[in-house]
Amino acid sequence: MRSRLRCRRTTIGPRHSLVISAPEEAPFTPRSLSGLPEELLRRLPLCSCESELRTAAADVVAAALVVLDHRHFIRDLDGVWPSMKAVRSESGSEILTLTSALKAALAARLTEMVTLRVARSSVLALFNFMAELCWANYISTSEHAIHQAILHLLDTAKACCFAGITEPATWYVEGCAYFLSKVGEIMMLNPLEVFNVLDPLSARVACLARELPRRTKFFVWVLLERRQRLWRGALYLSVSASYWQEWARSRLVLVAHAKGDPRRCPLAALPWPACEGIRKFMCERNSLDAAEVVWKTADSLEMPATDQWLNDFIEQVPATPKAREGSECSEANSPTSHMTADDE
Repeated sequence: MRSRLRCRRTTIGPRHSLVISAPEEAPFTPRSLSGLPEELLRRLPLCSCESELRTAAADVVAAALVVLDHRHFIRDLDGVWPSMKAVRSESGSEILTLTSALKAALAARLTEMVTLRVARSSVLALFNFMAELCWANYISTSEHAIHQAILHLLDTAKACCFAGITEPATWYVEGCAYFLSKVGEIMMLNPLEVFNVLDPLSARVACLARELPRRTKFFVWVLLERRQRLWRGALYLSVSASYWQEWARSRLVLVAHAKGDPRRCPLAALPWPACEGIRKFMCERNSLDAAEVVWKTADSLEMPATDQWLNDFIEQVPATPKAREGSECSEANSPTSHMTADDE
């Protein structure tokens, strides 16, 4: 039993790696070479009980939230996976493996995002890590616990839009749209996954994007257009060029204050707190929070200037129960479902 459990990664099997080729690789950059911490690589094979394995899996997910490129994470997991042991749960009724521990840790982290306000970079990084795990056969694209957590995230995004709070809503819609853009090619191999997961989630993010900024619409446009073009091209996350322009200007403020002549440079004459305030106003964000989706194709495509493409897609959504999940917040999962008429 142990041998079988150690050799199996998912219950569905390596269907996508055998039937379709791996996605086109994004270019490597010095900032994208991070892998699992050395301490975690040493600790994973030594896990001998349920608590140790669950803690290690949670640490893997936590480490993945600080980078946008997880290819080296997958490489490190592939290296440590053959030496991992299957352990029996404390109740004795379940056998826990690295893959099942990762699934639970990912679902728990997605659920935490609803209650704890996390940075935009963490949302995008988590969805990118899940997509890489799907391509490496560690988890299924329609894993039930993860699917339910994503639905809860989108329900929360809809409630935020109703309340006029757009910022967390944009993060959740962008993350979900990016995840579908990455793994949609895998889902297309299974008509049930297309009907139960890909189509409803695509419709839901499209409906939510109507009220959200253009940056969020671009994530959804990439999803819909990439599907139309049979998932061609390389897709990855990268810090936007506008951020680095802001970063360069903010650094010029510091240089002017430190090296400038007060008689000729007004910034040099300002006190340090005022200069620091100007710098923070120009570029206060973390670089990873300025990430955007990049889709490299043979022919350079640009999102249309108007939102007619989005309206056309929403109008074509079939009137089936599964499709209506995309345009209506399900009563059972809605964060506002507990409200009574008196509360409204």
